[in-house]
Amino acid sequence: MTRISPIPTTRASNLLITQRLTQQVQNDQLALFQAQNQVSTGRRLFLPSDDPTAALRGMNLQRLLERREQLATNLNGSNSFLAAADTALGNVSNIITRVRGEALGVANTVSTEGDRQSVIEQIDRALEQLVNIGNTTIQGRFLFSGSRSLVQPFDYNGAFVEYHGNEKTLRSHVDLGLLFDTNVPGSQVFG
Repeated sequence: MTRISPIPTTRASNLLITQRLTQQVQNDQLALFQAQNQVSTGRRLFLPSDDPTAALRGMNLQRLLERREQLATNLNGSNSFLAAADTALGNVSNIITRVRGEALGVANTVSTEGDRQSVIEQIDRALEQLVNIGNTTIQGRFLFSGSRSLVQPFDYNGAFVEYHGNEKTLRSHVDLGLLFDTNVPGSQVFG
């Protein structure tokens, strides 16, 4: 509340005394109204002009909270993208291990031409599977096309595999001032 101003009683007209008392009562009512609003709403400030310094601190804090919220969203998106890439790479590893075992089974042994042809067909199917894994998408983006995430990274024409991505990575802010790679170019994964 505001302080009470003394009213001079000497050489003051009744009109001046009445005006000062009325102004004092109005200021007290305003202060009481502001205190009631603060108690009922739990807010200390209603307008930035009530306390400019505190309002500026509050706006900076609000901005920081919004940035942290966006960073959490970025982190969740990056985690899902990397988890999908991890799953795809696990599938690649399984396919390569299986094909390698089959190829070693017919290499340098007494195998029939049919056995070798069967392994060649398995290798061709594995190559198609690897191209399909290389073209995996999540949230409308290709996992292994580098920073060109809207371009299908691999084409397979039956004889050759062509890479259309690039060598760059996508990066995302995961903390204030910290960028993190959220993908791996297909050229690094598949050679």
